[in-house]
Amino acid sequence: MPTWRRPRARQAAAIGVGVVLAVVIAGELLLPGIAERRVRDRLTKGGGSAQVSVSSRPALRLLFSDGDRIAIRARGVRFELPAFGSSTRDDVFSKLDGFATVDIRMDDLTASPFHADRLTLTRASGQAGYRLRVSATATPAELGSYVGGPLGGIGAGLLGGGAPVAVRGDYVLRSDGGRPRTVSGTGSVAGIPVGTLGAAFADAVLAGL
Repeated sequence: MPTWRRPRARQAAAIGVGVVLAVVIAGELLLPGIAERRVRDRLTKGGGSAQVSVSSRPALRLLFSDGDRIAIRARGVRFELPAFGSSTRDDVFSKLDGFATVDIRMDDLTASPFHADRLTLTRASGQAGYRLRVSATATPAELGSYVGGPLGGIGAGLLGGGAPVAVRGDYVLRSDGGRPRTVSGTGSVAGIPVGTLGAAFADAVLAGL
C-alpha cells in the first residue's frame, strides 16, 4: 500500500471506532428512558399515573426485554381481566423474566370487575418465583356478571346484598414459557376460598406493560 494511503486508512478506522462508541454511549444514555416511557404510556392509556424505573448494564440488553431491575409504582390504572375460565394469554411474563429484580406496586387499581386497594408483584434476584399479593373488593353483582350464566347468579345469591365484598390473594407464581402458573397460594371472596385468581391478575397487569 502506498504510504500516502496509510494515514487515510487509519483515519477511516478511527472514524469507524468513534461512530461505534457514539452509538454505544447514546444507547446507554437513551435506552432506559425510552423503555421507561413506553411502559408508563402503556400502563396509563386507560387513566391513572405511573412511575417506571429500569436499569441495565449494558443498556442494549433492554432491546431484548433483559435487564438488572424494573420497578413500577402506579395509581389509578385500569385493566380488564381475561374472560372467566379462559386460559391466560401467551408469554405475558416474558416482559419481566429477563430482569433480575422485579418490584411492582399498584394502588387504587381497577381490574374489572375487581377494585384493588393494592397489588404487588415482586421477585428478588436469584429467585425463580414471583410473589403476587392483592387486596381488592367487588360487588356480588359485578362478580356475577364476570362469572356469567347460572353459576354467576348462584354466586351473587350466596354472597347476597349489593355492598362490596373483600377479595384477597397471596400467591407464588412461576413463568412457564412466559405464561403465569400458580405454584402455591390461594384467594378468597368474602372469606370463602375460590381457588387461584393469581394467574388472571398477573395476566391482566402484565399484558399492559
